[in-house]
Amino acid sequence: MVEIRNETSLDIYVSGESAGRIFKPLEVDDYDLGRSRILTIQELRVSVTDYRIQTSAMPPIVTIDVASLWRTILNRRDEEVQYFCEKLPALKARGANELRVTNDTIHVVEVRLVDRTGGRLMGRIGPHETWEHPAAPYMLWHFCLPSGLTLGMWAHPNPHYDANAKPPFHVRLTTEYLDAWHAYQNRPLGTYYRRGATGPRLIGEKRASTPGPDDQQFISASTVRVDISKEPFNGLENRVVRDVEIAGSLLRWSGANRILSGYYGESNATDIRSLTISCDRMEVADHLRFPRTNVTIYARELVFIGHGKIDTTPLPYPGPARSKHLTEHPDDPSLAELPADEAGEPTYKPADGFKGEPGGSITVFAQKVDYVEDPANRSPWLRFFTCGGKGQQGEAGGLKAYVRGEGQPEKYGPMPAVTADEVARAFKDTFKLECWHFRWPGGVDWPSQVANA
Repeated sequence: MVEIRNETSLDIYVSGESAGRIFKPLEVDDYDLGRSRILTIQELRVSVTDYRIQTSAMPPIVTIDVASLWRTILNRRDEEVQYFCEKLPALKARGANELRVTNDTIHVVEVRLVDRTGGRLMGRIGPHETWEHPAAPYMLWHFCLPSGLTLGMWAHPNPHYDANAKPPFHVRLTTEYLDAWHAYQNRPLGTYYRRGATGPRLIGEKRASTPGPDDQQFISASTVRVDISKEPFNGLENRVVRDVEIAGSLLRWSGANRILSGYYGESNATDIRSLTISCDRMEVADHLRFPRTNVTIYARELVFIGHGKIDTTPLPYPGPARSKHLTEHPDDPSLAELPADEAGEPTYKPADGFKGEPGGSITVFAQKVDYVEDPANRSPWLRFFTCGGKGQQGEAGGLKAYVRGEGQPEKYGPMPAVTADEVARAFKDTFKLECWHFRWPGGVDWPSQVANA
């Protein structure tokens, strides 16, 4: 059994060994894996992403958000996005505006095409304006505020599965999802949009036995602030980050704790800017990944068990740097991603990558810090990791526009092949000697005798 949290505005299809099911936007519910070894998660309409998790590494809580979709986009879909962007000038020239988006809000909306880089900015829509643009099957569109908060998403229908889906496609943006997202973030602890959820227990209600100090009902976990990062955070620009506080008597950090396991790991904690933990005793029995999170711990006892460790090393950048404006190469139209200025003129200046992100800080206020050895491996373990991340790879360079030199062709292009007779004449003109005076591959006397020449 695993808990699925759909934090997107799309219908998400989840499948394992048992029958697959659809999770509505902002829905949280349990899903029975059965004996399946892989959990597969896809957006419902066009199969753009392929998000698979081995059950051997399955966290008790799986959060599906916009970042998980662009990180797991299929290779062929990412290539189709690149191909679509290459064809875009010709599509615009033909007036092929299959997508019409009406902004019924008071906000400026950014339109992004989801790809491996996190989303290509395709345009902006002013308040109460309509935006028209070319579109293509299998494209996944993200409509968000400049801060990164989502207003909605739209998946271009697959024509093979929906013959009635024909352009133009109309998308109307409101704040309905954004309002629901704020309510979801500010929900009381332990309440979700869960199917079949039972109500809270009443004070004084009779219970079977008194729970111990490690009972999960005594754990309080809440988001105290939401903000927009002014610099790349775990490889993503304009990421919405949150500050989290967790408190309890006895906090046992392991995959068995359904509450705490939702606050660490690369799929759950990439947007946590700071984490404050307050408890009497804290036990760490797992690799606690808090990427770039500033962690502060207040505890009487902090105990590491086995290979338990705390790691605040940030995530790497998902891809190389990319210029804001791109154009076609003047000599080779097949090269459609040449750095350019706002007017579309080539600059031949590839974008520099961002510097490596710093590791999050780890601050511990504890009366006692101890560890329990792993009987199977008594070698010492490192317990705190605060390494910085790798810098982003710069944008790939290329060739400048062709400038004809003396004796060179009029236009840029492949040079004619050099023949064996031309080689023989060049040697005779340069060295005043026949070719048989030189050694040639295969021990022959003339270049014309060289195999495969």
